[in-house]
Amino acid sequence: MDESGSSTQEMSIDQLHLIKHSSDAVLRETYQIREDRFSKKNDIWRPTQELKHIEDQVNFEVKFKTGPDQAYAKHQGLGSGKSTRKVYLSKREHRQQISAVVSRRQEEEMRVHTVSL
Repeated sequence: MDESGSSTQEMSIDQLHLIKHSSDAVLRETYQIREDRFSKKNDIWRPTQELKHIEDQVNFEVKFKTGPDQAYAKHQGLGSGKSTRKVYLSKREHRQQISAVVSRRQEEEMRVHTVSL
């Protein structure tokens, strides 16, 4: 994937995140309509589906502290008996986490492509 395509996808996901978590009810309804329309079409890349998967990954990383910046910090796994308290991110922090996940995925895609050459 070329640089312009990956940045376009990242901007689409950021824009969609802003619309989804907007304080304006009309924008949130617009997102819901778009998500419903594209939920059954899996053959083409859609930012609504990608955002859903990325938000799930971000929520998992925040809840279990498994992101690359926190991975293996104390060498404790998920079953170590430690309590997982609820962490609330602001919209800005959540958007930053989503951008970080998108960047990591794009780097991984480029790495896989490079190895396959």
